[in-house]
Amino acid sequence: MGCGCSGASAQAVGSLIDRTVQAAESSEGDQELLETFAFSLETVLGAFDEVDLDINTSSVAMLVNELHSHATPIIDQRAGKGHRRTCPFSSAKEVELFHKFSLSYLRVWSVHKMCKDEDEDAAFYSQLSVLCEILHHLDTSAVCLPQGITENIESLKREAFWPNWFAGEKMKGEAAARRCLAIGKEWNLEESEAYHNALATIEGGIQSGYEFQSNAHNSIIMFLLTASASKNV
Repeated sequence: MGCGCSGASAQAVGSLIDRTVQAAESSEGDQELLETFAFSLETVLGAFDEVDLDINTSSVAMLVNELHSHATPIIDQRAGKGHRRTCPFSSAKEVELFHKFSLSYLRVWSVHKMCKDEDEDAAFYSQLSVLCEILHHLDTSAVCLPQGITENIESLKREAFWPNWFAGEKMKGEAAARRCLAIGKEWNLEESEAYHNALATIEGGIQSGYEFQSNAHNSIIMFLLTASASKNV
């Protein structure tokens, strides 16, 4: 019996060691994914400063896809920060980089005329959806943000991202639209005009989906003007 117990103990210890090694390897892998995402943020933002690059509504998709390709594994594999481990951001600096990239992205699309080219509209909503999904996984309980960055992110959500995200999701059907409304609640947007108008498009309000779509996109220009004015103060 003594030998049996000894063998069982050795097996248990061996199993514990294996789990510890696996956890360490997993931790190293998770850190590598987070570092790669952080590097991609710097890369895509830096692209706007490259004079030889023509960043337009078509080419900006490559930058959005770059972020998507590095954020998705973190989210899907739960390799990120926070209790859900789906937050791809590791620091306030990374959130700030994302905000700056989002401003540059919106400037590219601010000149677009909605409802003139269905393919262009679809491209805008597809790209925006990627950025909103990434931002949706930001966990501020795991990543401490200074007040200024917090206010910038909240404004980005409220004034530009969410209204246009909803417009695009509504085109996919009621289920997608209601999921976006639920996220709007998570983002504390229930009292905003855009949220009320979005809800009305589903529940038979006077504002049509087309009107909401146009107004949402037009709000990008006002948002960018406000952001620019705040930066210059």
